[in-house]
Amino acid sequence: MRRDTWMKKTIYGILPVLLLSLLLPTGCSRSKETSCGTDAGAASAPCAEHAVGFVPPDDGVYQASFQTDSPMFHVNEAYHDMGELTVSGGQMMLHISLPSKNIVNLFPGTAEEAEKKGATWLEPTVDTVRYPDGLTEEVYGFDIPVPKLGEQFPLALLGKKGTWYAHMVSVQIAGEDSGREQSTESDPKADSPAPADSGKEARTGETGTKGDLTEAPEVAGQKPESRLALAYASGFDLYRYQAGYDLIDVHDSARYLLVPEGKEVPEGVPDSWVILPKPPKKIYLAATAAMSLFDRAGAMNRIRLTGTDVDGWYIEAPKRALETGKMLFAGRYSAPDFERLTAEGCDLAIESTMILHKPEIKEMLEDLGIPVFIDRSSYEPHPLGRTEWVRLYGVLTGTEAAAEAFFQEERKKMEALSGIEATGKTVAYFYLNADGGAVVRKGTDYITKMLEIAGGTSVFSDLRDETSKNATMTISREEFYQRAKDADFLVYNATIGAPFRSAKELIARDALFREFRAVREGRLWQVKKDMYQSTDCIAEMTEDFHHMLTDEGEENMRFLERLK
Repeated sequence: MRRDTWMKKTIYGILPVLLLSLLLPTGCSRSKETSCGTDAGAASAPCAEHAVGFVPPDDGVYQASFQTDSPMFHVNEAYHDMGELTVSGGQMMLHISLPSKNIVNLFPGTAEEAEKKGATWLEPTVDTVRYPDGLTEEVYGFDIPVPKLGEQFPLALLGKKGTWYAHMVSVQIAGEDSGREQSTESDPKADSPAPADSGKEARTGETGTKGDLTEAPEVAGQKPESRLALAYASGFDLYRYQAGYDLIDVHDSARYLLVPEGKEVPEGVPDSWVILPKPPKKIYLAATAAMSLFDRAGAMNRIRLTGTDVDGWYIEAPKRALETGKMLFAGRYSAPDFERLTAEGCDLAIESTMILHKPEIKEMLEDLGIPVFIDRSSYEPHPLGRTEWVRLYGVLTGTEAAAEAFFQEERKKMEALSGIEATGKTVAYFYLNADGGAVVRKGTDYITKMLEIAGGTSVFSDLRDETSKNATMTISREEFYQRAKDADFLVYNATIGAPFRSAKELIARDALFREFRAVREGRLWQVKKDMYQSTDCIAEMTEDFHHMLTDEGEENMRFLERLK
């Protein structure tokens, strides 16, 4: 990795995924950083040569997890707790991108040591991060000297208010046990938990409003009347009570009590329950994948504010609403316009799980009297489970009939595809992150299931990671090569990063792709930008995958394009 990229490092775009054999970094030469055995800060700066008995990895660049002792100090959510570890001459340096520019300096040591005269602070780089919704943001990054892998070391941070805070952090190469006398307790944390029963196929029973009430939470003075009988969704349950009250139990997350307009909150409701208005009148929707479901439920009039501006949308309904003024941009989920939210009378914020990386934002919304609902539809193991969240939003907004009609229509289309015979073809569905790793879908993910329904098999279908319940995993370049080099099809996920215009551009990013069978034989495909936001078109996506697998109907595809 070139040292000149550290002062202005662009995270997205055309940064090449360098071959490890060609990566020969020049070491810790920045004047602002602490070097081993020199300057005033050397006594407290961790250097690999000071870690007695530790043997560093071979020279090269590695994906590595960065773990801290506080949820307020973490890597930018776009990188899933990961950074880029450069090893050169026995020295290790980790580059991380943070969520914002609120941390202005770091110090490899304690807060007390950082405040001493002559202490050398780490200066920030300016990193440009691209988020899954297509928007970009400039944040601060840092190059942190790492004394040893798998063991905690002190790292202090300085905020904008001028106060130093002490933290303990640890670094571990992704996909490896600690080894070399290292601790084994540094696996990446879960981005946010998925449903505990996420491995199941479809739930028993037909859809409707009957169901087992034995597990219905008690609501004082209200008798449970029914339970929404879900067909595929496993991430939530919804109970109906007397007098119009409803309770949404989002598994491993929170319980939400929907209180009808004009009704009081029942006595004795647990403090942990989130109280939501039924129906909300002015929603701030920051979970982009849920927008199409609101559209299909006929509830777009309930969304007054959004966390994505016009240029970040790839579906038409929110674009039109923003252009006509029916909907207003109120800042990204990570930096909402609180003044606009309060001025517009926002009464509900619907967020994706990315808000869990910004607990301070969630807390500020709640302090303003704006309850927060976290959408977890993307964690559903079955594609129709993801779509079935439209029924939840139909109950919330009072548009149940339209939501139910849409879901049954999409269900019918999807179940009609269940008879597709297996083609025997294998698929590698992936995204290349800025640090050279491949982000792939686990075997329990809905994309993996969609490929199976379409007649294919994901080469990553056996991937499991019990330490992290995210839908995706980041694997090393070497493991990706071994798994995907002989796959029948490569499918690049361009919903996250900048799309490629040709196979040549992918090869320019990493020359190793020349060796992949799918690239050599012209079976390199790319997912278009609107796929992630089109939660309402699961059956059409599956049909596109089937057309790809059978090499027919390419001209009718909506979500896939061949890279030549």
